[in-house]
Amino acid sequence: MRAKQTVRGHANIWTLRPMQTQNPLLKKPNEAVVMFPKIGKLTAYGRKFYVSLMREAQQHLLAKAAKGEVFEATDFFKEPLTNIIRPISKPSSNLVEVTKQYVREMQSTQVEWSAPDADAGVIWDSMVLVSQAKIELENGKLYLLWAFPPDMVNALKDPKRFTLIAPEDLVNLKSYAAVALYEICARYADNLSQRTSKKPKEWWVSALTGDSHKTSARSKESAKPREWRKFKGESVVPAIEEINKETGLQVELIEIKEGKAVVDIQFKVARKSKFKLDPTQAHIEAAKLDIPAQDITNYLGGGGSQEEALLILAKMKARIEDETKDPVPNRRSYFAAIVRKTNIGDNSETSNAVSKEETTNKEQGAAADQNVAITTNARMNAHVLGLSEDVALPLLEKAKQHLSEKKMLTPTFAKRLAEKNWRTGPIFHMVVDLYATENIGPEWRNLASEEIKSQLARLQQNAADK
Repeated sequence: MRAKQTVRGHANIWTLRPMQTQNPLLKKPNEAVVMFPKIGKLTAYGRKFYVSLMREAQQHLLAKAAKGEVFEATDFFKEPLTNIIRPISKPSSNLVEVTKQYVREMQSTQVEWSAPDADAGVIWDSMVLVSQAKIELENGKLYLLWAFPPDMVNALKDPKRFTLIAPEDLVNLKSYAAVALYEICARYADNLSQRTSKKPKEWWVSALTGDSHKTSARSKESAKPREWRKFKGESVVPAIEEINKETGLQVELIEIKEGKAVVDIQFKVARKSKFKLDPTQAHIEAAKLDIPAQDITNYLGGGGSQEEALLILAKMKARIEDETKDPVPNRRSYFAAIVRKTNIGDNSETSNAVSKEETTNKEQGAAADQNVAITTNARMNAHVLGLSEDVALPLLEKAKQHLSEKKMLTPTFAKRLAEKNWRTGPIFHMVVDLYATENIGPEWRNLASEEIKSQLARLQQNAADK
């Protein structure tokens, strides 16, 4: 791997990332999956080129973060042109001209972004895709140097919710609608619902169209979106055929009607069997608890990490093995409830996946078992958040010891504990449980809200008396 360089005439440049045994997937932030061009035109190849740039940039950022280095606003990414072009296009005899074409396209196009989820909105406006780019010849090899706008760098650095995309999956897609639809459908390929969000037909026309029909900010507003019936026949149906033929996804159009009129659109999506993702350790542990592999894939695909999934499964295992409590009647519902309660990798599709036919009285009892302590947990969480450092530090040591004994002390958890960064995520919930168990008892979650309120008042008084 080559280190950070300062080249005459340029700012800092982040160059070759560590060698990979296979091409890594892009963790594309969900809020950047849907692109609405507002000025200019984005082609299928331009969008694929952008995905390739995003993956390379993300790998540079990860490598840099692992070394404790900081990416500055004036820094450039740097990668051989062939590494960027090869995954998305057939070899070209004129890499320079091809690259110039794509870069100019991205610099002349301004977009709005949106997540494909039903409750998400545009998060930033009018951003050019690439803020600056250069091509250099170094030791007989062509390199592209590029810079993203700061918002994009921050989103790529640490996406909270993301869609896994391999640029190589896009190589045979020819139309812009196919590339755009593939990215949206990839967001849902591993969800239990296996359906995209329902959106108005006008939304889909805009989301699958790369041409804004505006050449500048002064241009008149573009005409109304194309009629769905025509757009469906000319763009959507061919895009579905492309995706189903050329990629690992199988996509099906679903039209929602009011009377005879189509009002909303969604797509059913699934991975073809030979493209199923390899099982992780979380899948293996989940199988031991009779949790379907699809639930874990859905959780990871929604942005949850394997470390968080393992911690949730460990909590679930402890609950199942607790002989002082009633058996868990439906483990799948229980897992989904824990995910919702901890707000990690939360996906609306997970909670909606259990069909009405599966909802029995026992299942409702399992949900009640999770909801009894909502107010209790809220009071306890607020109390622990206010603990002084001298009270919290011993709890962090106990959390570290507990994770170590369970062989779950990952580098991520170890780093957060060392930095005393414990007030969010799974470590926070562990600290809450350790504190409450130590000061109130192991059954603290079963106490009524008013009883917890009384116990916390006692603890606060004891602390004040010291």
